[in-house]
Amino acid sequence: MYDEYLLNSFKELLVKRDLLRKSIICRSRLGKELNLPSDEYALIRGPEVLIECEINGFKGHAFTPYPLSYKSTLSRLVNDLDLGNIGWRGIFFATLNALLTMLGIIDGGTHCKGKEPELCGVELADYLLRSYGSNVSILHIGYHPGHVKALVSRFRNVYVTDLNKDVIGKVKYGVRIIDGFKNNELIKYVDIILITGSAIVNKTIYGIINEVFKEGKVGVIYGVSAKGAYTILKRAFKEFLNIGYFCPYSVTQWPSSRTRKA
Repeated sequence: MYDEYLLNSFKELLVKRDLLRKSIICRSRLGKELNLPSDEYALIRGPEVLIECEINGFKGHAFTPYPLSYKSTLSRLVNDLDLGNIGWRGIFFATLNALLTMLGIIDGGTHCKGKEPELCGVELADYLLRSYGSNVSILHIGYHPGHVKALVSRFRNVYVTDLNKDVIGKVKYGVRIIDGFKNNELIKYVDIILITGSAIVNKTIYGIINEVFKEGKVGVIYGVSAKGAYTILKRAFKEFLNIGYFCPYSVTQWPSSRTRKA
C-alpha cells in the first residue's frame, strides 16, 4: 500500500514535470568519505553503505546493505524498479530524495558528515527535553552513537534496538542493545519512539509506524533515507499524521555544499 502510493507519486511527478528523459546516475559512496567521528557508525562498521543518486546535478542519499550501480534515464528507471528487492529500494529512495530536492519539495536529501552526527544527537536530545521533559521513556530504533550518547546523558529510561547481530547484546554508552525484533513489544511500554529512516529501505518501517499509531505514542523518524518518502506519505496516510521527522543536517548538495538545513 505505502510502496505503491510512493511509486505512483514518483511516476506522476516525472510525467507532470516532464522529467522522464532526464538522466539518473546512482553509485555507492564509502562511509569514510563522510569523515565520521568514530567507526561506531553504521556506514563505517557496515554492512550498510550509502547509495547516491543524481538527477540534473541534484543528489539524494539512502542507506542500503546491497548497493547497486545504475545509469540511464528516469523513464527506464521506472520500468526497471523492483521494490521487492532491497538493492532497488535503495536506488528508489535515494532517487526520490534527489528528485524532491530538485523540485524544491524538500530542502535537501543528502547525508551529513564530520561532527554533524554528534551535533544532531545533542539537538535531538535537547528538543525532546524541551518538549516532553526528562521523565519520559525513549525507544531509539537503530543504533546511532551520536544520538544514544546524547540521549542517555539527559534521560534515565532509554532503550536501543538494532537488527545487526554484531551490535545486539553489546553495551553502548551504558545501554545494552536489544534485538530489533522486540520493537513492537517495547513500543507498548515507552513514551517516545525514534525510528531510523533506513528502516524504509528494508521495509520494516511500516510495521513500526502502524504499531506507534495503534498504541497512540509519539513517533519521530530520523535520518535522510526516508526524508522524501515521509514528505509524501505524511500527506496521504493517517498513520503518518502524528509522526515527526528529524534530520537537521541533511543538505541540498553533498559534499561540496555544507549549508545547514533545519
